[in-house]
This record gives sequence, structure tokens and C-alpha cells, in this order.
Amino acid sequence: MSIYAHAGPSQIAGRQSPDATEQIQLDLPAPEHMKNKGGTDQSGLCVFTSIEIAAHWQNVEQLRGFQKEMTQEKGGG
Repeated sequence: MSIYAHAGPSQIAGRQSPDATEQIQLDLPAPEHMKNKGGTDQSGLCVFTSIEIAAHWQNVEQLRGFQKEMTQEKGGG
């Protein structure tokens, strides 16, 4: 039995949440969007992807490429 969640597709739903229940709070420019990827075990890297997106938004250059680095590790973060 696997307890890991595998990477799913990224959903971009305009100015609302993917389920259309809420207005988004921060309009991230399209070039800053990143799709979720999986680690070496194909478990999702959504946490690491979110960290990198937040780092881009706050100009923390040291974390550029963080998601790509994490594709070489087991996922599920």
C-alpha cells in the first residue's frame, strides 16, 4: 500500500481558485507559474514548487532551481 500522493496536473483557473469558490489573493504573473513535478519515486513536489514560487516573488535568488534539484530526490514533501 502506497502512502504517497503522486504529482498531479497544475490547474490554472484565472482569477479564481480551481474549484471557483474563492477569488485569488495574489495575481502571480503567468511567466512565474510552475507545474508540479515528481521526485525520483514520482511522489509530488508541490511543497518544494510552492517554496520556489514564493522565493521568486520575494526575490530570494538562492532558491531558483530548487524544484529542479528536488526532482533528483524522493518526493512527497
